[in-house]
Order: sequence, then C-alpha cells, then structure tokens
Amino acid sequence: RGDNERDGQNKRKMRRRRRRRRRRRRRRRRRRRRRRNTRRRRRRRRRRRRRKRRRKP
Repeated sequence: RGDNERDGQNKRKMRRRRRRRRRRRRRRRRRRRRRRNTRRRRRRRRRRRRRKRRRKP
C-alpha cells in the first residue's frame, strides 16, 4: 500500500506541473475571448430587460 500511495502522490505532482504550464498559455487566449463575450452578454441583457417591461401592464 505504501508504494501505491507514493506513486499516486508523484502522479498528482506531475499533473499539477503540466496544468500550470498549459493554463498560462490558455489564460492569454481566454482574456481576449472573455472581452468579446462580456460585450455580447451585456447587449443581450439589455434586450431581456426591455422585454420584461413590455410584459408588465
């Protein structure tokens, strides 16, 4: 059991190191995409608010 636990800990450490390297590259791309998405979401929210006002008597 002791050997299996040590192997599991080593795998977790290797996975964490690999994820950190990949996240740095993805964060640069996601920042550009998030700016475009936030602008689109704001426009959609404004349209939804106008629809709610029309439904009220």
